[in-house]
Amino acid sequence: MAPSKRDFLLQKLDTCKGKQQSTFLNATQYNKGWKNPSYIHDHVFYTVNEESSRFMQVFMNTIIYISREKVMPYLSLQSEDIMTAEDIESIEKDAPIHSVFDYIFSKNKIFDINSYFEHDGRIYFVYRNGLTSTFTTYDTETNETKLYDTIADDLLFEKDNMHVWFPKFGCAGNEGVYYYVNTNAIGNFMEGFSLNLFSKNLNKSDKLKKMKDDANPVIFFYKYKTLPDE
Repeated sequence: MAPSKRDFLLQKLDTCKGKQQSTFLNATQYNKGWKNPSYIHDHVFYTVNEESSRFMQVFMNTIIYISREKVMPYLSLQSEDIMTAEDIESIEKDAPIHSVFDYIFSKNKIFDINSYFEHDGRIYFVYRNGLTSTFTTYDTETNETKLYDTIADDLLFEKDNMHVWFPKFGCAGNEGVYYYVNTNAIGNFMEGFSLNLFSKNLNKSDKLKKMKDDANPVIFFYKYKTLPDE
């Protein structure tokens, strides 16, 4: 069946008249045809600088560049293990409504590029392979890609507990990146204090210890720094 003209991921609106001016990115081509509203990526726009942002949705393996002048493919993740349109079709056809997420994870396929930012000629992002997350860096000058199983967070956690990683990436600025602990994760975050997981140098830890489980999200700012060998 030919894709519908309404089957798009982005649209440009006239903010004064409230009318659609143009559409971009056919969902069948870019997001493998996924149309299930029960699972939508919680973070689709990543600000890179004042001139441009990046856009991605949960089953896209192409990162999109967006500016005032243009919308275009920017970076593509290629692998034999990437979730395909056929995988999506089987999910929508066979997965029980109450366990769509479990069915997606059971595919053990690559999907959900997230936590994206750029700094000093390097691109950073995370992707999922089933239930596993892979941390990725790409050097735009050397075209070298590195994959990591985890990130050592030596600002938030004590050295022996750095494998624990609560914060989710929010956005980046010129001086650093912002991470947050979402509301539904506050309870687990608070347990970190009783288990002595956090760094003794954690800023405003006395106030964080007093939070309740239904507190607003907590935002952390991680400042860029130059490594000694750079």
